[in-house]
Amino acid sequence: KRAPRDRAREGPRRVIGARGDQAGGGQPIRPSDRMLLGFAIAGACGVLGVFLWPMLLGRIYVLDDLGAYTVIARAFFRQSLEQGDPFLWWPHLDGGVYLHGLGQLGLFHPLRYLSYWLIPLPWSFSLELFLSYPLMIAGIFWLLRRWGLSRPSAFAGGTFAAFSGFCLLHHVHTNAMAVVAHIPWLVGMIDVLLRDGSPRRRAWAAVGITALTASQLLLHFPQVFVMSIQLEVAYWLVVGISTGTLRRSLLPLLAAKLLAIS
Repeated sequence: KRAPRDRAREGPRRVIGARGDQAGGGQPIRPSDRMLLGFAIAGACGVLGVFLWPMLLGRIYVLDDLGAYTVIARAFFRQSLEQGDPFLWWPHLDGGVYLHGLGQLGLFHPLRYLSYWLIPLPWSFSLELFLSYPLMIAGIFWLLRRWGLSRPSAFAGGTFAAFSGFCLLHHVHTNAMAVVAHIPWLVGMIDVLLRDGSPRRRAWAAVGITALTASQLLLHFPQVFVMSIQLEVAYWLVVGISTGTLRRSLLPLLAAKLLAIS
């Protein structure tokens, strides 16, 4: 039999286990928690509806950079895809400019390429503005649930982060917000590397880090990519030192990042 002291040491691990499972994850949701979760979802849907409303009307937002540059460049991108013309050189700006080098469109990101190729411009542009926010809510919800927060608390945390001053004020910088939306998912994958006891799940987390990092790079906006790396390294150091898994996670994390960059 194990000593009481050994059993006491295992107490925190049952709250945040090797998989990062939530405390009481198998218990039914209380009516009060269900109500709070409903309020949080309703609030998030209300704000997301503001982004979707122009798309339903066939219109687009044109505030600030959106109308002065962003949608014009995407209209050229969309027209080039429709006509089968090259789109790397944009002849309508400053007598001609290398559009891919501006780093504002993410021309070769698979989702961006397919959406502007298959969907009319007002819808594809509105979808680009919209997608970053639900993806960020979902990523933070998953990360906070791994740390043992209740569903209402985790969803509220994701909503507050996605609709914070930084994110809403930067909605005119669509590529920046698209890169930001990857951050909670990347941090969650790093958390799996650090705190999950399953080698299979850690391997899949490394694959996810590779894919998400490559996605960020294809979307460009290097300033926000550097911010993402800083947050990931800070989380890896703090949690890795506290859990003693820093050395175990170093090689797969480094390999995933280098593979994505290459």
